[in-house]
Amino acid sequence: MEKEARYQPATKAQTLGEGLHPQRMEKLNRYEIHLDRKFEHTLAMLLKLKELRNRANPNPAE
Repeated sequence: MEKEARYQPATKAQTLGEGLHPQRMEKLNRYEIHLDRKFEHTLAMLLKLKELRNRANPNPAE
């Protein structure tokens, strides 16, 4: 009960829409998209490098 009372003002503010800042969310969304594209590009590059390495050395010593 005490914990719930402690967070009541924040919960009320979020419920009323004061906790959501559209400008901040838009900026975060753009940043997330940017990072997602960078990750996809890096992953594709790593997979290509792995394929090239496997072609150059088809039976690696284990």
